[in-house]
Order: sequence, then structure tokens, then C-alpha cells
Amino acid sequence: MNSLISKQRPRREAHSVQEPVRPNAYIQMVKKVRDLRVQKLEAEMMRARQQCEISRAGMAETRKRVEQAQIAADKHWQEALAAFQSMAINAKEFVARKFGHQQLKLQIAIARNEARDAVTKAKADRANLRQIRKDLQQQRVQVEKVVVLRDFHVAELERIAGVN
Repeated sequence: MNSLISKQRPRREAHSVQEPVRPNAYIQMVKKVRDLRVQKLEAEMMRARQQCEISRAGMAETRKRVEQAQIAADKHWQEALAAFQSMAINAKEFVARKFGHQQLKLQIAIARNEARDAVTKAKADRANLRQIRKDLQQQRVQVEKVVVLRDFHVAELERIAGVN
């Protein structure tokens, strides 16, 4: 009769152990990628902001040069005209000074073109900065969406785990 009775202990049922709730790895990966994009755009925005400041300073400098050249040309012409009218110089010297005044006017025109180019560059840099800010804001919204999705997923997993 001993052979009919099993000498092995009866098997116990395994206890059900609740597994820890882990967020979806894919959602975490997407969040990490979005965070890296935000960091990249923030660095790009800082570079664009510095470039914008540099171009605005260059624009101010060229405008200042135009103004100074205009003042110098006006002063040169007034002195030449006053000297000619007071008969301190003859007609030949006056023509030479008039030619000098024409050269100054040419330099003013060149300086104005440089100033116009500087303004165009400053506007383009400013538009670039605005676009980068817009892109950064959109990326931050995308990160928020991923965070909300992750939080919802974790809450759903906790709810399911709590039911069992």
C-alpha cells in the first residue's frame, strides 16, 4: 500500500505577484527624441538670436556711417561754396572741390547701398529667428502631447493592475 500513496508533497499554487507598472518603452523613446529636438532648436535659437543681434549692430553701424558721410559731404560743399563766394578760391579750385563733392556723394551712395543690404540681412535674420521660435513652440507642444499620452498610459496600466 505504500506504493499507492505518493511520497511527493502536494504542489502549491503560485502566488499571483503583481507586476510593476512600466510605461510603454516606445512612448519613452518618442519623448526622448522630442526632448532632443527641443534642445537642438533651443541651441539653434540662441545662435539665431546672436546672429540677429550682430546683424542689427551692423545695420546701426552702416546707418551711422551714411549719416556721417552725408554730414561730411554737406560740410565740404558749404565750405567750398563759402570760399568761392568770398573769392578765397578761383573757379578752377572751385571745380576741383565740386569734383571732390561728387566723389563724396558717390561714397554716400555706396554707403546707402551697404546700409540697405545690412537692413535686408537684419530682416532676414529676424525672420529666421521668428521661424525658429515657432518651430520650437511646436516641438514643445509635441513633447507635451507625448507626456500626456505617457501619463494616460501609466494611469491606465495602474487601473488595470488595481482591478486584478
